[in-house]
Amino acid sequence: MAGDGSVPVPSVPEHKSGSPNLKLEAFKQGVQINKTKRHEDFQERCSMFLALSQQLTQLSLSEDQKETVLRCFNRQQDEYFRESRKQVTISDFDRITKIGRGAFGTVWLCKQRDTGAIFAMKQMNKNEMVCKNQIHHVRAEKDALSKAKGWVSGLHHTFQDDRYLYMVMDYLPGGDLMTHLIRKDTFSEHEARFYVAEIVEAVD
Repeated sequence: MAGDGSVPVPSVPEHKSGSPNLKLEAFKQGVQINKTKRHEDFQERCSMFLALSQQLTQLSLSEDQKETVLRCFNRQQDEYFRESRKQVTISDFDRITKIGRGAFGTVWLCKQRDTGAIFAMKQMNKNEMVCKNQIHHVRAEKDALSKAKGWVSGLHHTFQDDRYLYMVMDYLPGGDLMTHLIRKDTFSEHEARFYVAEIVEAVD
Protein backbone atom coordinates (compact mmCIF):
# COMPACT_ATOMS: atom_id res chain seq x y z
CA MET A 1 0.00 0.00 0.00
CA ALA A 2 1.34 3.36 -0.97
CA GLY A 3 2.35 5.91 1.60
CA ASP A 4 3.25 3.31 4.14
CA GLY A 5 3.97 4.96 7.50
CA SER A 6 3.14 8.36 6.12
CA VAL A 7 1.44 11.45 7.43
CA PRO A 8 -0.73 13.71 5.30
CA VAL A 9 0.58 16.85 3.68
CA PRO A 10 -1.99 19.44 4.75
CA SER A 11 -3.89 21.38 2.11
CA VAL A 12 -4.53 24.59 3.97
CA PRO A 13 -5.00 28.33 3.49
CA GLU A 14 -1.74 30.24 3.27
CA HIS A 15 -1.70 31.76 6.77
CA LYS A 16 1.46 32.49 8.68
CA SER A 17 3.15 29.24 9.66
CA GLY A 18 2.24 28.14 13.17
CA SER A 19 -0.95 30.23 13.31
CA PRO A 20 -4.08 28.72 14.94
CA ASN A 21 -5.89 28.65 11.58
CA LEU A 22 -3.04 26.75 9.95
CA LYS A 23 -2.82 24.19 12.74
CA LEU A 24 -6.61 23.69 12.87
CA GLU A 25 -6.95 23.23 9.12
CA ALA A 26 -3.97 20.86 9.02
CA PHE A 27 -5.46 18.81 11.86
CA LYS A 28 -8.87 18.59 10.17
CA GLN A 29 -7.25 17.66 6.88
CA GLY A 30 -5.15 14.98 8.55
CA VAL A 31 -8.14 13.44 10.33
CA GLN A 32 -10.08 13.17 7.08
CA ILE A 33 -7.17 11.70 5.13
CA ASN A 34 -6.43 9.14 7.86
CA LYS A 35 -10.10 8.16 7.99
CA THR A 36 -10.14 7.62 4.23
CA LYS A 37 -6.88 5.65 4.39
CA ARG A 38 -8.23 3.33 7.09
CA HIS A 39 -11.36 2.69 5.04
CA GLU A 40 -9.30 1.91 1.93
CA ASP A 41 -7.05 -0.44 3.91
CA PHE A 42 -10.09 -2.25 5.32
CA GLN A 43 -11.65 -2.64 1.87
CA GLU A 44 -8.39 -3.98 0.45
CA ARG A 45 -8.01 -6.48 3.28
CA CYS A 46 -11.59 -7.70 2.77
CA SER A 47 -10.97 -8.14 -0.97
CA MET A 48 -7.78 -10.11 -0.32
CA PHE A 49 -9.54 -12.31 2.26
CA LEU A 50 -12.40 -13.02 -0.17
CA ALA A 51 -9.99 -13.87 -2.99
CA LEU A 52 -8.04 -16.24 -0.72
CA SER A 53 -11.26 -17.90 0.47
CA GLN A 54 -12.34 -18.49 -3.13
CA GLN A 55 -8.97 -19.98 -4.01
CA LEU A 56 -9.16 -22.34 -1.04
CA THR A 57 -12.48 -23.74 -2.25
CA GLN A 58 -10.67 -25.01 -5.35
CA LEU A 59 -8.05 -26.90 -3.35
CA SER A 60 -8.32 -30.36 -1.86
CA LEU A 61 -8.02 -29.24 1.75
CA SER A 62 -9.99 -30.15 4.83
CA GLU A 63 -12.05 -27.48 6.59
CA ASP A 64 -9.51 -27.42 9.42
CA GLN A 65 -6.68 -26.82 6.95
CA LYS A 66 -8.59 -24.00 5.27
CA GLU A 67 -9.27 -22.38 8.64
CA THR A 68 -5.57 -22.61 9.49
CA VAL A 69 -4.63 -20.84 6.26
CA LEU A 70 -7.18 -18.06 6.87
CA ARG A 71 -6.02 -17.58 10.46
CA CYS A 72 -2.43 -17.32 9.23
CA PHE A 73 -3.52 -14.73 6.68
CA ASN A 74 -5.23 -12.65 9.36
CA ARG A 75 -2.17 -12.80 11.63
CA GLN A 76 0.08 -11.65 8.79
CA GLN A 77 -2.29 -8.80 7.95
CA ASP A 78 -2.49 -7.72 11.60
CA GLU A 79 1.31 -7.62 11.79
CA TYR A 80 1.54 -5.72 8.51
CA PHE A 81 -0.89 -3.03 9.67
CA ARG A 82 0.84 -2.70 13.03
CA GLU A 83 4.15 -2.12 11.28
CA SER A 84 2.67 0.25 8.69
CA ARG A 85 1.11 2.44 11.38
CA LYS A 86 4.38 2.97 13.24
CA GLN A 87 5.32 6.62 12.96
CA VAL A 88 8.54 7.08 11.03
CA THR A 89 10.80 10.00 12.01
CA ILE A 90 14.07 11.51 10.87
CA SER A 91 15.84 9.51 13.60
CA ASP A 92 15.08 6.32 11.63
CA PHE A 93 17.48 7.41 8.88
CA ASP A 94 21.18 8.18 8.52
CA ARG A 95 22.05 10.83 5.95
CA ILE A 96 24.91 9.79 3.67
CA THR A 97 25.37 12.74 1.32
CA LYS A 98 23.48 15.60 -0.32
CA ILE A 99 22.47 14.72 -3.89
CA GLY A 100 20.26 17.64 -4.93
CA ARG A 101 18.67 20.94 -4.04
CA GLY A 102 15.37 22.53 -5.08
CA ALA A 103 13.50 25.79 -4.61
CA PHE A 104 12.80 25.19 -0.92
CA GLY A 105 14.36 21.86 -0.09
CA THR A 106 17.30 19.49 -0.17
CA VAL A 107 17.52 15.89 -1.38
CA TRP A 108 19.64 13.50 0.66
CA LEU A 109 20.91 10.01 -0.01
CA CYS A 110 20.06 8.18 3.21
CA LYS A 111 19.99 4.75 4.80
CA GLN A 112 17.15 3.39 6.92
CA ARG A 113 18.72 2.26 10.17
CA ASP A 114 16.71 -0.88 10.89
CA THR A 115 16.72 -2.33 7.36
CA GLY A 116 19.82 -0.81 5.75
CA ALA A 117 17.70 0.15 2.72
CA ILE A 118 18.93 3.10 0.65
CA PHE A 119 16.52 5.91 -0.22
CA ALA A 120 16.40 9.47 -1.53
CA MET A 121 14.90 11.80 1.09
CA LYS A 122 13.49 15.21 0.19
CA GLN A 123 13.71 17.65 3.09
CA MET A 124 11.48 20.70 2.53
CA ASN A 125 11.29 23.82 4.68
CA LYS A 126 7.66 24.32 5.71
CA ASN A 127 7.98 28.08 6.20
CA GLU A 128 9.36 28.49 2.68
CA MET A 129 6.54 26.33 1.30
CA VAL A 130 4.00 28.69 2.86
CA CYS A 131 5.81 31.86 1.77
CA LYS A 132 6.09 30.62 -1.81
CA ASN A 133 2.49 29.36 -1.87
CA GLN A 134 3.61 25.77 -2.55
CA ILE A 135 1.60 23.76 -0.01
CA HIS A 136 -0.99 22.64 -2.55
CA HIS A 137 1.70 21.70 -5.07
CA VAL A 138 3.58 19.58 -2.53
CA ARG A 139 0.39 17.85 -1.45
CA ALA A 140 -0.47 17.10 -5.09
CA GLU A 141 3.02 15.61 -5.57
CA LYS A 142 2.62 13.45 -2.47
CA ASP A 143 -0.82 12.21 -3.57
CA ALA A 144 0.39 11.44 -7.10
CA LEU A 145 3.45 9.51 -5.89
CA SER A 146 1.34 7.59 -3.35
CA LYS A 147 -1.06 6.37 -6.04
CA ALA A 148 1.39 5.84 -8.89
CA LYS A 149 2.51 2.32 -9.78
CA GLY A 150 5.69 2.05 -11.81
CA TRP A 151 7.28 4.58 -14.16
CA VAL A 152 7.82 7.07 -11.32
CA SER A 153 9.91 7.06 -8.16
CA GLY A 154 8.08 5.17 -5.42
CA LEU A 155 7.09 7.07 -2.27
CA HIS A 156 7.68 5.04 0.91
CA HIS A 157 7.20 7.48 3.80
CA THR A 158 6.20 11.05 4.51
CA PHE A 159 6.63 12.69 7.91
CA GLN A 160 7.37 16.07 9.42
CA ASP A 161 8.93 17.85 12.36
CA ASP A 162 8.67 21.45 13.53
CA ARG A 163 10.65 22.86 10.59
CA TYR A 164 10.64 20.36 7.75
CA LEU A 165 8.47 18.05 5.69
CA TYR A 166 10.17 14.86 4.50
CA MET A 167 9.44 12.54 1.59
CA VAL A 168 11.33 9.24 1.49
CA MET A 169 11.44 7.86 -2.05
CA ASP A 170 13.24 5.30 -4.18
CA TYR A 171 16.82 6.26 -4.92
CA LEU A 172 17.34 6.30 -8.69
CA PRO A 173 21.10 6.76 -9.27
CA GLY A 174 20.71 7.55 -12.97
CA GLY A 175 19.35 11.01 -12.20
CA ASP A 176 16.30 12.77 -13.61
CA LEU A 177 15.48 13.75 -17.18
CA MET A 178 16.64 17.34 -16.73
CA THR A 179 20.07 16.10 -15.59
CA HIS A 180 20.46 14.09 -18.80
CA LEU A 181 19.25 16.99 -20.95
CA ILE A 182 21.73 19.40 -19.34
CA ARG A 183 24.53 16.88 -19.78
CA LYS A 184 23.78 16.22 -23.47
CA ASP A 185 22.38 19.67 -24.38
CA THR A 186 20.24 18.13 -27.15
CA PHE A 187 18.60 14.71 -27.43
CA SER A 188 18.74 12.79 -30.68
CA GLU A 189 15.43 12.02 -32.36
CA HIS A 190 15.66 8.40 -31.17
CA GLU A 191 16.30 9.49 -27.57
CA ALA A 192 13.50 12.06 -27.69
CA ARG A 193 11.05 9.43 -28.95
CA PHE A 194 12.08 7.08 -26.16
CA TYR A 195 11.67 9.64 -23.37
CA VAL A 196 8.37 10.96 -24.75
CA ALA A 197 7.04 7.39 -24.89
CA GLU A 198 8.04 6.83 -21.26
CA ILE A 199 6.37 10.09 -20.18
CA VAL A 200 3.15 9.09 -21.98
CA GLU A 201 3.19 5.70 -20.26
CA ALA A 202 3.77 7.36 -16.90
CA VAL A 203 0.81 9.74 -17.13
CA ASP A 204 -1.58 7.48 -19.04
